[in-house]
Amino acid sequence: MNRQLRVPETHSAVPDSVSPAWLVVDYGVIVRNLFQAGKIGVNLSTAVLADLWPEIAEDCLRAGLSVVAANNAEILARCSEDFERLLLKSYRESDLGCVAAGIIPVLHRYSQLLALSNQAQMLDRRCRFYLKADNVADRFFSEEYGFASIVERLPGLPMIDLVGLAIDGPIDERKINNWRRALGSVTENPKIVDVSEPGDLIAWEVLGLTGEISTASFTLGFWGQPFAEKNGEVLFRIEVGRADGLPEIFPVMFADQVGRIVETGLKHSIIAFADHGGQFPAKCPIFSAGGSLSNPLSPHSWQLRDLKIFLMNFSGFPVYLKKNGRIVETGSSCGRGRRYAHAFGYQF
Repeated sequence: MNRQLRVPETHSAVPDSVSPAWLVVDYGVIVRNLFQAGKIGVNLSTAVLADLWPEIAEDCLRAGLSVVAANNAEILARCSEDFERLLLKSYRESDLGCVAAGIIPVLHRYSQLLALSNQAQMLDRRCRFYLKADNVADRFFSEEYGFASIVERLPGLPMIDLVGLAIDGPIDERKINNWRRALGSVTENPKIVDVSEPGDLIAWEVLGLTGEISTASFTLGFWGQPFAEKNGEVLFRIEVGRADGLPEIFPVMFADQVGRIVETGLKHSIIAFADHGGQFPAKCPIFSAGGSLSNPLSPHSWQLRDLKIFLMNFSGFPVYLKKNGRIVETGSSCGRGRRYAHAFGYQF
């Protein structure tokens, strides 16, 4: 007689099977993490946080976060002017067109400053910028990158205003103070913002992902298709692989059973679970973080670096927000007409 298994009630709703992977984020936990972080701003460079932004922007203001940063100017253009908006990476001169929308670029080459000055004159408006500083030894001098050389030539560039320094990486406090004094010749009370991890901008802490165990705010799942049985196991296929940022090994659970990774391919992965017999639906929810109420699977079961890399690539999958007992789509996930199964009980 086949053993009857029931998929237990989960932490959150499970979306329909249109997308091979999904993320459900707990709004209450996010807000608590925002207020406990003690930062001055938020970094939206992670795709998941960019999707969540419309839902948490007001909470960031209430938490005293006045800066929003990202690697993509399009993300910043969707943010309110109530925040100081920093474009962290601006490799091309065309990136500087964002200043017309009041976005402040972080620059680190003299040629970028010259291009910004030209852009400001074309717009006939003053434009602000941060100067990026890192821990390069003073003896590696460069007219293009050298801090002292750039600061010396700043007064000759019209229509641009230095806000302060954007520090990227651990730097000696004495060196920072020297930079602050040097900047005093071109601007009053220059701001110092540490944009490195972990610096002045909250990012992974929003999701509860730091070097220490902390309150995680999300459930991560895949849709798995059972397709074969072998050596007392059922094999499932998920349409997510290395090209989506998955590592060789990652935690998975199905029906309160911990599974093992058989293969992580380029665009799909094979997962094995113990075979208890019975019938399976065409697609089954496989959790990689969050799990079930009776057997939760913590995000800290992952290697932290692997999970961060995967979430950095989580731009093609839907992100949902669990708020006041309801599940809503967020950011770029909105408008796709997805439906939810708020309670489900597949019989196996």
